[in-house]
Amino acid sequence: MSNDVHTWLRALGLEQYSDAFAASDIDMRVLPHLTEADLRELGLSLGHRKILMAAVAESFGTTSRPTRITATAAKHQPVPHIASSERPPERRLLSVLFCDLVGSTELSRRLDPEDLREVLRSYQDKVAETVIRYGGYVARYMGDGIMAYFGWPRAYEDQGERAVRAGLEALAAVQALRARDTELKARVGIATGQVVVGDLIAGSVREEAAVAGETPNLAARLQAIAQPNQLIIAESTRRLIGDAFVVENLGEIALKGFGTGTSVHLVKSEREVESRFHAAHARELSPFVGRVHELTLLVERWKLARGAKGQAILLSGDAGIGKSRLVQVFTETLGSTPHEVIRLQCSPYHSNSALFPIVQSLSRTAAFRPEDQNEQRLIKLERMLADLGFDTSTVGPAYAELLSLDYHDRYGELELPPQQRKSLILQTLVEHFVHRAGRVTLLLIVEDAHWIDPTTTELLDALLAPINRAPVMLLVTHRPSWKFEWPSAYGHVLPLSIGALAQPLVADMVRNIVGLSANARLVNEIIDRSDGIPLFIEEMARFLAERENSECEIKMVLPATLQGSLLARLDRCEPAARETAQIASVIGREFSQGLLTRVCEFPSAELDAAVAELMAAHLLLRAGSSEDTYVFRHALIQDAAYQSLLVSKRQRYHAAIARALVEYREIAETQPELIARHFSEAALPELALPFWRRAGDRAIARSANYEAIDHYEKVLAIAQKLPDAQGREVTVLETKIALGWAQIAAGDLQQASATFADSAREARAVDKPDALANSAIGFAQANFYSHDPLGTSINLLLEALPAIEAKDTRQGCQILSALGRAFYMNGDLERADASNSKAIEIARRIDDERTLCEALFNPLLVPAALSGKQSQSLLKRLGELLGIAERLNDADFRTRALATRIYYCAEFGDREGMIGALDTFCSLIEGQQMTHQQWVGQHGRAMLALLDGDFAAAEGFAENAYQLGRRRYGESVEGVYGMQMFTIRREQGRLSEVAPIVKHFIDRGNLNTWKPGFAAVAAELGFKPQAQELLDEMRDTGFALPMDAMRSTTLSYLADVCAALDDAVSARAVYDLLEPYRHMTVTAGVVTVCYGSAGRFLGELAEVLTDWDRAEQHFDEALRMDRDMQAYPWLAHTQHRFARMLRRRSRRGDLERAEVLLNESWTTACRLEMTALIDRIREQRH
Repeated sequence: MSNDVHTWLRALGLEQYSDAFAASDIDMRVLPHLTEADLRELGLSLGHRKILMAAVAESFGTTSRPTRITATAAKHQPVPHIASSERPPERRLLSVLFCDLVGSTELSRRLDPEDLREVLRSYQDKVAETVIRYGGYVARYMGDGIMAYFGWPRAYEDQGERAVRAGLEALAAVQALRARDTELKARVGIATGQVVVGDLIAGSVREEAAVAGETPNLAARLQAIAQPNQLIIAESTRRLIGDAFVVENLGEIALKGFGTGTSVHLVKSEREVESRFHAAHARELSPFVGRVHELTLLVERWKLARGAKGQAILLSGDAGIGKSRLVQVFTETLGSTPHEVIRLQCSPYHSNSALFPIVQSLSRTAAFRPEDQNEQRLIKLERMLADLGFDTSTVGPAYAELLSLDYHDRYGELELPPQQRKSLILQTLVEHFVHRAGRVTLLLIVEDAHWIDPTTTELLDALLAPINRAPVMLLVTHRPSWKFEWPSAYGHVLPLSIGALAQPLVADMVRNIVGLSANARLVNEIIDRSDGIPLFIEEMARFLAERENSECEIKMVLPATLQGSLLARLDRCEPAARETAQIASVIGREFSQGLLTRVCEFPSAELDAAVAELMAAHLLLRAGSSEDTYVFRHALIQDAAYQSLLVSKRQRYHAAIARALVEYREIAETQPELIARHFSEAALPELALPFWRRAGDRAIARSANYEAIDHYEKVLAIAQKLPDAQGREVTVLETKIALGWAQIAAGDLQQASATFADSAREARAVDKPDALANSAIGFAQANFYSHDPLGTSINLLLEALPAIEAKDTRQGCQILSALGRAFYMNGDLERADASNSKAIEIARRIDDERTLCEALFNPLLVPAALSGKQSQSLLKRLGELLGIAERLNDADFRTRALATRIYYCAEFGDREGMIGALDTFCSLIEGQQMTHQQWVGQHGRAMLALLDGDFAAAEGFAENAYQLGRRRYGESVEGVYGMQMFTIRREQGRLSEVAPIVKHFIDRGNLNTWKPGFAAVAAELGFKPQAQELLDEMRDTGFALPMDAMRSTTLSYLADVCAALDDAVSARAVYDLLEPYRHMTVTAGVVTVCYGSAGRFLGELAEVLTDWDRAEQHFDEALRMDRDMQAYPWLAHTQHRFARMLRRRSRRGDLERAEVLLNESWTTACRLEMTALIDRIREQRH
């Protein structure tokens, strides 16, 4: 028996499998241990497996013997499809290759049937050999057509590239065949897509490796439009192959059964690229993040290498961890420093081709072209060696031998035995690299050493010692599976392992790809599922970006660019282990052995073995210190296993898991959403519904508001499909009301209003007064928070009240409280007090602290100046409210009370109280799912920064708030943002920039609020006639303004306009309206702007009225309050206006005091860069 496996296979007529055996390191020692499953993985057909197994049995002394006839006949059979009897149907991303022999009909007319059969056999064998060599699966022979799969029964990370390489080589192999001096030609089509593949069994009929899906049909259509010797691929395949091939876009072509146009591409040839990384990342790379330590270490080692202290770095990490990207960034840091880079790229297709990376590198350096003849290549080789300073006559034979050139006529024979010839080539290459390092510091990069061939490994081994004394840095990238002993033998060899990126870096990377406005939940989803692996992050983020930030698809679909890589790891496992992983993937990323045992149908010992195999393959890890709990190493491994299951099988597993979990009482109580999800995925919605409802209620109780919304929406989707007999109407109504409150808690106010309006319509239609009342209460709450007009709320509350007013219930109390609040906000104080007092009375009687808290809160909505309440009285009531909120442990009440406290402290000039309430507010909402409160908090910070005169910080906070609020509320957030930006730009002398914004608000109907602001803009920009016209219009209405928190601010704008126009008639009316605020600040909204003391505006109005003494009193009061508030910008304005008044009055000492005030104002204005005020002071001085 020969020791050469190739010779042994050739004797059996199975030499086409030689490369597959060599690629898997199978020699004669391994043959007795091969199983039929092993042979199937290697690509042997059913018949060929039987032949080989029988031959192994005969050769190694068993009783089974193949006959000579069988062995001989095998030579004349084309490679048939590979049996897959042990592989059940599953979902796969498949690259399908369809190859067709051109002109077979013409050949059938010209050739004898036996000759035709031989031609077809040769054609089929050539194509099949090529397919198998690249890991493909020959699925079917159809006359002169061949269909092959890449990605099943074994997946590969580069299955698209394998399919294209096989296609190109198949075309070349067929072209080399002859039929009566006629050159044969073929054409190939390749498409990639999701399919179901596996055995199709119907009664006694069995079709192995059957495939369902459009991908095979598309591949066949592509083959049909290809010209002879052409390879056409679909867009789906084009996306997988990167820049590894020269591809021409043929545009969109109409294919039968595929709509009006299908994007197709012509593959012309393999592209010469230095590395797989460059081929895979032809598109723009995302910005590099992290790896600071590793990059610093590489730079330090490079400095040593430049000093002739050669270094070797063995850079290790899992696939996709970023090894090649780190190498690329490192080479970029070298910049213009004198150096030379040589890249040696190992290949998964040539791991048994001696010195393949060297041959490729030298061929690129010598500029070899595919069409070059031997003589041309020799000339190019000599030119390259001469350019590098080598003696061609001495080293030429070794290089020519290495590059497989016929050199004997030029250099003579290398009369050496094979081993010495190999040694000569290795020594020549060592000298080659050391010589090149003598010219300039050499960076020798070996990429993907886990695919390195043995001879190249010997070369590196021989190179390590001499580079220690040369300016060389050897940088080797590899996966952890590649083993070596060099660090223990050489001090200048450093192993460097790189791990996952930290979460903040992942978030940065995602936003760099998707955009800064990326949905935070989707960013978190990618963080959770990518496990910090850059390849996973980038592909998932790009997948998301291409789908316009769709939330559902990122969870449901694994990017095609990752599927092959992930499934390849599972396919290396035995069938039992693979199925165990699939079942575990249905349970979740983390699972217990106990639950897995209950769901699996395997014997215990077999299950233990399967789990052990998955752990050995690094697909599973133990979860913490538990011996009984496991976790998928990567979330995307779980996704890949899950998505490979047929939907019917998934549903069966989900149902079994859900029923098993119900029996775990603790899980049923604490994780109802887990059971609900499994029942839903099992297509058992009625069983899922009560668990989703329970999950929503638990989420609300824990302020997990987004989760609550999600759970209630699932309940609603199920309930709306229930038959009437199952209480559909009641369930839908109850769920909508619960959903509306969850939306309010999360800050989704517009959606909450729509939800409650919808539930109110349904309650009215089915005559459910309680549901109508609850809908009215919720609708009023959402309208109040979103500052929408309250007329609809009032009408709905009044409609709901009669049916329940007679009952002394919490529900009636809530309606009365909501009515009181709405009336207060509309300025109808009499009706407000009546409704609210009744609500407080009932709440106290029935001991309903929650509704009492609401009712006590309502009067605080009326501006203090109009309510007649003193500051201490209001703050005492706020303290009472906070106490109730603390007892109720209600975050919503607490934040509302704190926000109101911020407002009143600002309005009453209590800076410390305002800051304390703001700090408490922000700490309370930190990390919570409370979008509305987070929006309020950012605006509160902006308000405080404005009070301090830090306009840049104020703008930053305002921008943050705007982005946060815009995503949640839409345009309704523009008012607060617009007010803050109006204030900032006004102080910066940039009012012209905001004039269009103010006009926009006026056009949208916000006349009462924004018309005074627009009049102020017009007056300050010098458009006094227009400002006068606006002021006259408002005076004609009696300056009718809402009784809300914006009232004093609006009046302050009118005061500025009156002063600018010197309009005494309007000034008298505005003074009377503003006078109730004389001991307070002008504060816009709860957390918008505090403009300092109202005395400043009253003082300028009194100045217009020439009431000098009253003006002086107001300005003095303003100076005191603004200093106490440390409101430096407004203090500067008060000083400036007071100085102007004193100059106009010109009593004894007025001019001296005016000069002091003006100097103080100037100093502050310059320090805070208040451009507009600086200009006014200059005008006043001149």
